[in-house]
Amino acid sequence: MGRYQRWHFVRSDRVIRPETRERHARYQARYNHVENLSNWHEPDEYLYLTTAEILRQRLAAAGFHRTTLELEFLEYLQVAFKFPHPRFASTHEEGIKARKAEERAATIRRAGLDDWLFALRVVMSKDLTVHNSRMEDIAYSDPNIDINVLVDETSGFLGWKDISPRIKHLLGFPCFTLESMAVAMLEVTEDDAECILDVSDLVRTNRAYSFEDLVVAKKNATQSKDVRPIQH
Repeated sequence: MGRYQRWHFVRSDRVIRPETRERHARYQARYNHVENLSNWHEPDEYLYLTTAEILRQRLAAAGFHRTTLELEFLEYLQVAFKFPHPRFASTHEEGIKARKAEERAATIRRAGLDDWLFALRVVMSKDLTVHNSRMEDIAYSDPNIDINVLVDETSGFLGWKDISPRIKHLLGFPCFTLESMAVAMLEVTEDDAECILDVSDLVRTNRAYSFEDLVVAKKNATQSKDVRPIQH
């Protein structure tokens, strides 16, 4: 039997619903996958689903909130700039490329948490990834902050040159823990936005059985709808 961690989701968050063509296409686009969806049949997806507001409350109850994010942000920058030339600034490049690396480092030194959160909002709203980078410069109110540097760092567009240390499986936002990353994302997310833990692949391949009761209930409900009263 497969095992997985529910993180801050709970058993009552479980839902089974059809996976729409639009949701699947958006997911594929994030990873630069091309797929013919003309015969898409909306398979069931198995999710833990709650709202941003509720997940924010759960994280706060567990001790993760804006204040802890700010503290972790400062600690992160201390580590990143522990040496005169952090990894993302001290490249072996010369000329224009080396100067751009130094300019990026200067922007990151000056940027505050609110600047990074603005960049994160841009990345999330435009669905930017390493495969879907920005096509134009982003305007910003502070002329001393090159917000495009922060957007590129956060979206992972700059690859292994992004700010270090990294969170495993996450990109260049300046924090250490998954919980702080979630707090940051929830800072720029509407209260009623969906927050999802998708375990569909585990359920479909019989590596997880935590949805069995819902599967049976759905099957019984479908069968009940198919039973029609006998006409006399």
